[in-house]
Parts: sequence; structure tokens; C-alpha cells
Amino acid sequence: MELLVGAVIIIVLCICLGVPISTIAFFCGLALLGFAALLMLAFLIVTTAMLFSKKTKARFVRTDKNKKNSFNVAYYLIGDTEYPCAFPSEMLLRNKLYSADKPCKVRFCRRFKCVFDRYASATCIIGSFFFLATIAAAVCTYIFIIGV
Repeated sequence: MELLVGAVIIIVLCICLGVPISTIAFFCGLALLGFAALLMLAFLIVTTAMLFSKKTKARFVRTDKNKKNSFNVAYYLIGDTEYPCAFPSEMLLRNKLYSADKPCKVRFCRRFKCVFDRYASATCIIGSFFFLATIAAAVCTYIFIIGV
């Protein structure tokens, strides 16, 4: 909240000092792009955790609300213990995507006590591409502004 109030104060000061609205809008867009890059960097850290986790065989058990979060996740049985998936489960195609009758391969992260199924892995890979595209856009914009 304080960050938002500070941004509004800076924008009002810029308007009072005669900075063109187009310049203010450009830098606000650049700030949003930087914020999106920070969020995607956090996502990339989760992806890195997935890459170093061990592939194991598991069996899909159920989808239920996670205790830590407020969304439904898929639970997989590894040995005698159920572990939640790191990402939310698909609600619309649940019967087609998750089948309890056959074992599947998941990546088990012991540190976070969660699994990454193939849908979570696809989400991580696609999210990494978006992260790289956002960083490339930010660097190109920065080079355009600085004029290097």
C-alpha cells in the first residue's frame, strides 16, 4: 500500500513539474514490466526446484484443497505418503487429465514436500519462456531509452 501511495505522489510531483504525460505513462509501463519480471523470477526459482527434484513413480489419488493454499491441487501417492502437486489442478478436464488407474511419473521435491506432475512441468517450461521474453523486452526497452 505504501508503494502505491509513493508512486501516486511521484506521479503528481512529475505532473506539477511539467513532465509530459507520455513520459510518465512510458515509465509506469516500464515499472510494470519490471514488476512482472520480478514475479516471473520467483516463478523461475520454483522451476529450478523442479529441475533438481527426483523422478519417481506415483499414483494419482484425488484432488482436494491444499492446506497451505486456497486452491485445489492433485494429490499423488508415493510409497505410503500422499504429496500435493505444487500447482493448482485443472478443474474443467479433471476426469480426462487425471486417471487413478495407472501409475505416472512425477518429480518429487523432498525439500518442499510436493510433486510436479507433467502439467506442472509444462507450466514451468512455458512460464520460463515468458520470463525470458519479458527480460528481453525490458533489456530492449532499456537500450532504446539509454541509446547504447
